[in-house]
Amino acid sequence: MKQRLKSITMAGVLSIAAVICFSSSARADWTCTINPAWGVQWQGWGCSLAWWANIWGGYGPCANVCWGSPTNYTAWTGYNPSVPLVNLPNLGLNIVRYNLGACSGTPANGQQESIVNIPWWKQMAGYWTNGNSTDVYSSSWTWNVDQNQQAAMYAARSLGANYFELFANSPMWWMCNNNNPAGGANGASNLRSGYQDYHAIYLASIAWAFKNWAPALTFNSVEAFNEPSSGYWNSQGSQEGCDFDRPTMSTVMTDLRQELNNRGMGSTIVAGADETSYIEAAQTLEQIGSVTMSRVNVHGYETSDAGTDRTRLYNDAVARGLPIWNTEYGEGDTTGLSLIANLNRDFQYLHMSAWCYWLPFDGSGWGLINADNGNWVLGNANTKYFVLAHYTRHIRPGDYILATSSPDVVSAYDNTNHKLIIVCCNWATSGLNITFNLSQYNNVSGPISRWTTLCHGGANYVPDGGFSGPSGKSFTAYFMPSAISTFEINNVW
Repeated sequence: MKQRLKSITMAGVLSIAAVICFSSSARADWTCTINPAWGVQWQGWGCSLAWWANIWGGYGPCANVCWGSPTNYTAWTGYNPSVPLVNLPNLGLNIVRYNLGACSGTPANGQQESIVNIPWWKQMAGYWTNGNSTDVYSSSWTWNVDQNQQAAMYAARSLGANYFELFANSPMWWMCNNNNPAGGANGASNLRSGYQDYHAIYLASIAWAFKNWAPALTFNSVEAFNEPSSGYWNSQGSQEGCDFDRPTMSTVMTDLRQELNNRGMGSTIVAGADETSYIEAAQTLEQIGSVTMSRVNVHGYETSDAGTDRTRLYNDAVARGLPIWNTEYGEGDTTGLSLIANLNRDFQYLHMSAWCYWLPFDGSGWGLINADNGNWVLGNANTKYFVLAHYTRHIRPGDYILATSSPDVVSAYDNTNHKLIIVCCNWATSGLNITFNLSQYNNVSGPISRWTTLCHGGANYVPDGGFSGPSGKSFTAYFMPSAISTFEINNVW
């Protein structure tokens, strides 16, 4: 049977609008006040390429939903087997994180790579096949690998991505003590003694090659590690990974800065250290200082943190004059409620200037879109895909993040267009009337636009055209349980 496009009819919009409508006269169950003082300027949203791009490359629908214009939609049918045709709102990401590989089947120095459990589609091909020569034009380097991930990166650029980060999960296998890019023994550092500069040379050489060889692409930042203090990585692991002690991290980052400078890439910054948690990132920064890095990268997997560790890391970074990016986040909650809770805490306590999801296409609920990459399957979008769209399509690079009186509300200001953005979630088990107090602004004339997703099903990023303006310098909106809404209020200053 021919598939039919699922679209939102006017009747459907009106029926949903009837239960999520605005009301200027309803009594508020609670009120949130927006502080107009500007905070951090937003740099953007992104994701990592790595495993999914190793399979799908520049496949158009994948690229479009990630990096396509945030005002447009992409027709999505999945892949093998296809899913019912739906229009997905493009996320409008602008940051690309390229995973520099550590695997190669080519022998080096009379030794073979030792891989035990990394499946083929998670083996990211590396370019430096042996350490006999640092000359990128020599036979020690191979350049006809990792073409799928490259294709995904160039597709992202063609769609408007404008920030590129190079990161490594592990040094090349022949730099590892056990020739295994999955990790060493018992959480011990797996980088061979005396190979700190080799790892730095590898990263800097790849950054130089992409910048100078067609099609030229400049990496804005380079990250040498991935969760280096976690103790996760061992020879039986199913992905590339490597533990590093903190003195070694400092040495590698110092070497990396020098290697980039030697290649005329002083404007490419060194980021560190992509720790898995806020507390580990704070401890790393406190121990190695800021001499070797220009930005703090951290992963958002410390989901139990209510704000204490985020605040500690933020204060440490501020004291050293460093911005913060959350460069990796993911979990298996398909509803998007966990994503909302953790992202809102990041805005409230971490004060990052960019945020990246791990893999948008993945299985076990981790993907924004369900995927079995090793078996060439792309499925349907999870609800959290639409939840993330509430943030990425409306809080845009260049906007300023604002403080709010509620942890359930994130707000940003577009100074160019005098537009206020509010993202709010109702965590209650019953419907609520929520009032937004904009009294600290001089002018609030609207109009207002709204989009809503019901995290337990029923509406996915549905526009509500039923309200044209605020009542004075406030407005009240009704929220169903577990509903997230985004508001754009025009003509605010």
